Amino acid sequence: MWNSWVDKEIIAEVKKITENSKEWFFLKSWDKSNYRDRMENEELLMTLSYFNYKKQIGSKTSFLVLHPRDNRLNARIGNKKDITHVLTEVSTDLEKKKMFLTQIKETVSLVKKCKTFLLQENKVKSELSSYLKRNLDWLFNPFGRKNFRRTRQDYYILWLLISPINFEMVKHFRDDIIIDVRNLFKKFRATSHDVEIINAYEDFIRAINEFHIKYSQDKRTIVLSDKEIRLLIKKQGYICPISGARLRLGDEIEVDHRIPLAVGGKEKKSNLQLVHKDNNRKKRASII
Repeated sequence: MWNSWVDKEIIAEVKKITENSKEWFFLKSWDKSNYRDRMENEELLMTLSYFNYKKQIGSKTSFLVLHPRDNRLNARIGNKKDITHVLTEVSTDLEKKKMFLTQIKETVSLVKKCKTFLLQENKVKSELSSYLKRNLDWLFNPFGRKNFRRTRQDYYILWLLISPINFEMVKHFRDDIIIDVRNLFKKFRATSHDVEIINAYEDFIRAINEFHIKYSQDKRTIVLSDKEIRLLIKKQGYICPISGARLRLGDEIEVDHRIPLAVGGKEKKSNLQLVHKDNNRKKRASII
């Protein structure tokens, strides 16, 4: 098994994620006595970290492949041998190891984002894991099919959908995201015939792109001129919109987005305001 030769620090971090989320974010439910099922869960989380790593380095090869087959849509690893190759590289190259450890943290972030949008009700600690487990099954099994079992493909699709979305966006739109993700799993789980499955594949790819656009974050591109800053501060009545304090030219001023980019705000001048620098640091992704 890979854990007999992969760098020990990498193994330890993957084991930590597995242990911390084993009650709900799992491929197979397991206890300490079930070594094989625990290993399968660790391998799944290592694979998701591998996806993060390949995406981060801008891999030109397809590490996650979607394709129609046997009247349904499928998701698979592009080249399973490449996982072994990458794990060998990161176990022998210090810089690549650091990068892979960073991408394991992205897997932690993925689990955190999933927990956030799955949590649709107030739950005390003793109820939380079973509630998240039920909701994740509800997500993966949108048609309520009997004898349902989670598959690696479910997690591959979940990674594909959620990994590009920032955490603030997930928090802000959690109620919408869970419905959108479930509808996408309906498209993925649906079966069809012959030419229809090709159309279903194209529709699924289009729907994924639309989902990512819907929850994408605009990039900062606007740079206000000195004249525009003077006009904007005057329009604000020389008041900082965050603190309500007097704002003067010569203060430490920053351009802020009324609706932050991190929660879907747009990079346009009508969304800009001038604020004191220290207040802007405290505001972060809040809407003021």
